[in-house]
Amino acid sequence: MITRDFLEWIEYYTEKEQTTLMILRTVGPDNTISQEKSNQVYSVYYQNLQSESLELFNNLLYNEFTFVEFGTEEEAYQFALENFPMNKDMDLDYFVQVFIFANGRLLFANDNLRSLSNNIPLQEQPIL
Repeated sequence: MITRDFLEWIEYYTEKEQTTLMILRTVGPDNTISQEKSNQVYSVYYQNLQSESLELFNNLLYNEFTFVEFGTEEEAYQFALENFPMNKDMDLDYFVQVFIFANGRLLFANDNLRSLSNNIPLQEQPIL
């Protein structure tokens, strides 16, 4: 039997498959205080993502974690830049964690890795 935590599984999968994987974790929109604010947040993401991928928007709406595979590291990074906040310096209700892994290694994160593994030290991890 092989046991892996979430982060180890992502690293293993992307290395084994030689693929680029973006993990999106919906943290802000799901924690809004009012239904009106929640609708505003999701409306912004709907406007951004409807032309890119309505299926991706639906996944963000109904799941805490969404996984998106890309053909290249550059495509994943460009998609992240165009569609998601790069840091928490904005209204936290709009914040979606973005992690990009390729071939077993972390390429980009807009937040620390603690949400992916309990094995990450408590101090803040650098954002790449």
